[in-house]
Amino acid sequence: MATKHAHHVVPQFYLRRFADGEQMVRQWSINAHRGLLTPVRHATVVKDLYTVDDKHGAELDGFEDGLGRIESDAARALHEVLTSRRWPLKDRSRQQLSLWLSAQYLRTPRSRGFLEAQMNSLRASLDESSIDRMREEIRALGWTDDEIDIKWAETLDYYASEGPQPRNVHVGWFMNLVFDASKTLFERPWHLFRFDHPVLLTSDCPIVPIRENIREPGLHLLSAPLVHVSLDRFTLLQLLPAKETIQEGDDLLWQGAQELATMSNIMVIEHADRHTYEHPDDSIQDSLSSRLVR
Repeated sequence: MATKHAHHVVPQFYLRRFADGEQMVRQWSINAHRGLLTPVRHATVVKDLYTVDDKHGAELDGFEDGLGRIESDAARALHEVLTSRRWPLKDRSRQQLSLWLSAQYLRTPRSRGFLEAQMNSLRASLDESSIDRMREEIRALGWTDDEIDIKWAETLDYYASEGPQPRNVHVGWFMNLVFDASKTLFERPWHLFRFDHPVLLTSDCPIVPIRENIREPGLHLLSAPLVHVSLDRFTLLQLLPAKETIQEGDDLLWQGAQELATMSNIMVIEHADRHTYEHPDDSIQDSLSSRLVR
């Protein structure tokens, strides 16, 4: 089977919630003065972003396929919220949506770029270190000197000290982070805001941690006091600070006010990596241009 090469940073099932009947969205580039109509199937596409390699160097779709399964579960959960208008969600659907939120945040080129810089820094620090400094501590874990030397050499070979990391490395850190992140998101109270009119847009980084410096580099999904996600043109999900246990009544439903939509849209635009997206019939970004800080 041929490897898929056109990978969507943001899945089509989500962007269709902002598209017209022809499956078109209006795509705004950062600092652009007008948006261009773009088919959903072409929006946020990056070649081979999620491709991985087997031990023989053959390209595999395993990571992309795994993301697809997360998306399928999330699409059903979103259908419950947006079409069946069910709220609050049962735990299973809530867990599926939590996993998609964390995966969507971590899979973007921006998040991958930040982690890659961190890994470059770690690899550079290893070059300046000596395994002999840590040998006694590692021996205490039951490793022999030969095993320690082999693992140290493998580590130095695996990570790049500059430039792009091997693409399998990205899958490794993603898997290390995504499930813990989704658990923390699940433990936040969720507030849903429904609006009477289409007032929301989205971006190529649709999961927005609300903080003082919206464009500060880093992974802020868990540390930010609020997280905003436009689920569609009419519906905003707000995740409040995490609690030790979720209790009945923590997940609330509100009538959305225009002031909240405006604030959330400004944050979406400021947090975007390269593009924002809105329904072709909406003029949200036009109306906000005078309030944006770039």
